[in-house]
Amino acid sequence: MNIQKTIQEITEWAAYNFDTHIPELGMVEEIGEYAHQLLKAAQSIRETSDADAKDALADIGIYFLHLCGLKKIILYTDYRVAERTLWYHIGKLSQHAGKILECAAEDERPDSNDLEAFWSHLKKVAQISGWDLHDLIKETWAQVSKRDWRKYPKTGFPPQPENSGTEPVGLV
Repeated sequence: MNIQKTIQEITEWAAYNFDTHIPELGMVEEIGEYAHQLLKAAQSIRETSDADAKDALADIGIYFLHLCGLKKIILYTDYRVAERTLWYHIGKLSQHAGKILECAAEDERPDSNDLEAFWSHLKKVAQISGWDLHDLIKETWAQVSKRDWRKYPKTGFPPQPENSGTEPVGLV
C-alpha cells in the first residue's frame, strides 16, 4: 500500500462526501469499537468476530490517514515502539489519540511525535492480533471508497429492494 497515495484518496473522498471533517473523533470512536470487541471477547459474552475487530482497526487507520491529509502531514513509518502487551499498545494508542484530539480542540497542528507514535502503536496492535494494518486498511478502504454519502445519505449506497438479502456492510 502506498500510504501517501491512500492519504490523498481518502482526503479527496472525504472532501466530496462531507462538509465537516473531524477525523480525530472518528479515531477515538473506532478505538472504542475495537476495545468493545476485546472486552466482549474477554468476557465471553455476546458474539464477537475477527471481522469486526479488523474493521475497527482499519477504520482507525482510515480516519488517521484522513487527519494526515487534512493537516498535510508526511507520514514516516520508521518510528519504533517497544515490544509490549496488547493492552500496553492500546493504552498508548488511546493516550496519543487524546493528545491529537486536544490539538483539534485548540485548532492546533498535532505534534509529529504523537502522530508517529499513534501510527506505530496502531500497527503494533494489528500485528499482535495477527494482522497487517496496511492490508486491513487496503481491504476496508476498497469498500468505504465506494460509498457516496451525498447521493445516499442514509447508507452511502443506493437503496436495495426489500428482502434482497444484500444489506450493505457497515463501514466508517
